[in-house]
Amino acid sequence: MFSRLILLVFSVSLLFSCTSKVIILKGTDKELYDTIIAEINKERKYLILGGTDYGKLEHLMTTLQIRYPYSEYTREAYVLHGDIAYKQKRYQLAVQQYNEFIKNQTNHPKINYAQFMIFLSYSKLIRNKDLDLGPSLKSLNFIIHYHNLIWIVNLWKERIKFTTRHENLF
Repeated sequence: MFSRLILLVFSVSLLFSCTSKVIILKGTDKELYDTIIAEINKERKYLILGGTDYGKLEHLMTTLQIRYPYSEYTREAYVLHGDIAYKQKRYQLAVQQYNEFIKNQTNHPKINYAQFMIFLSYSKLIRNKDLDLGPSLKSLNFIIHYHNLIWIVNLWKERIKFTTRHENLF
């Protein structure tokens, strides 16, 4: 009898704890955008608990894109997706999202930010243990293509040890 009572209390508390999670998806485009930014910038308070809720971010991003397709905040959707991927340490996906933003929004004021984040994502990919030179070559080509900063390329050529098969790429 006592074990059934404990099991009943446990199952009822489990039922209420699982159904109490509500994601509020109301507000104007500015309010949704501010909620997305606040959720992206949320820091982890404890070792396990707290931090960014990526499921909530996905719902908020979808709501913003569906309800306000022509909003100025919806134009930054690829940047926000890139920021989320960068925070999750999915750098290749972040590069893809930032490139889509640059391709689709040619006159947006955050183009320079997206280009910087592409460069930063490529630099994070360089630090892989397999020592793949592909990301470093892509970042050098990115610098040459968008900014034509030859002095940075020359500095990087000195720092990266090229094998004989990679020297002919430049």
